[in-house]
Amino acid sequence: MARIPPVMVSASDYLTQGFNFIVTLNAFTFGFKEVQGLSVTRYTDLITEGGVNDHSLLVGRPNNENNIYDLTFSRGLLKRSTSIVTGAAKAAAALIPNNIARKAALLGITALDPQESLEVGPALGTIEVYNRYKKLTASYTFLSLGMTEWSASDLSADSNDISIETIKIVHTGLTRVPLEAPSIFGAVKGLISDLGSDSSLSSAKSNSEKKYEEQQERYRKAEELKAKKEEELKLWREQRAKEKELKDLEKAQEEQKKQLLEEQRKEEAEQRAEDAKKRQEESAKRREEAEKAKAEELANRQNNAEESSENNTDENSDENIN
Repeated sequence: MARIPPVMVSASDYLTQGFNFIVTLNAFTFGFKEVQGLSVTRYTDLITEGGVNDHSLLVGRPNNENNIYDLTFSRGLLKRSTSIVTGAAKAAAALIPNNIARKAALLGITALDPQESLEVGPALGTIEVYNRYKKLTASYTFLSLGMTEWSASDLSADSNDISIETIKIVHTGLTRVPLEAPSIFGAVKGLISDLGSDSSLSSAKSNSEKKYEEQQERYRKAEELKAKKEEELKLWREQRAKEKELKDLEKAQEEQKKQLLEEQRKEEAEQRAEDAKKRQEESAKRREEAEKAKAEELANRQNNAEESSENNTDENSDENIN
């Protein structure tokens, strides 16, 4: 007897990971590290109906407790800036005498400023969640009424962690948006109608194997892409290391060149000082020789003068004798 093939109700293609998500408020996309408070509360009452004696009936009721729905967003602390245009537009809207027109103007201002959409509201928000294959697997909508609480992580000089800011907003309620009509009913209906044929079993089995092979193929491609990215990252790091090594080598060569130039200048300065010293010694030697020659010449002149004087004296003496 042919058996009904297993139906993949929770295939991995439809499983949702909690790290791929996008938050939008009034068509502005925000990047958050974490979103908390994704919950839906249904308020109910139990009533007893006449004629129903074995159980009570569960019926819905309004939120009589006035409970507040909130969402908490976390992200890296950003610089908060005030738009001059937004401030001027809010000041102008406050002067509108008509209440409805004034509210409409303020809503328009909120819709045109991302910071006003997040902190002031009201703003129409969506949260979309994707799986690892970038396929939309969950979607939520809500109407934000504005921020009620803001906090930042503690500051410490001993830590190098990124400062995180936490923003809590209130909303009117979270709505889970259906993404597509469930196809499980059609598959089950086809299986039941063709239960007596063996071809349906083989066909369902082949479809299951085909889906499994497609899943394995996607996984293989993802692994190949990951390996390629890692290889590119490795090559990039090696290139950066080579560039750094080349810069260090150029810097070392530049330092060595500066050192050689400094040593050359020092040697040239020492050589000039030595040459100047030699020139001074030679000049002093020449002066000494000139003074010596001058002294000898003066002595020779004195000797010649004395000899000449003696000769004159002798001649005078001879004349007197004669």
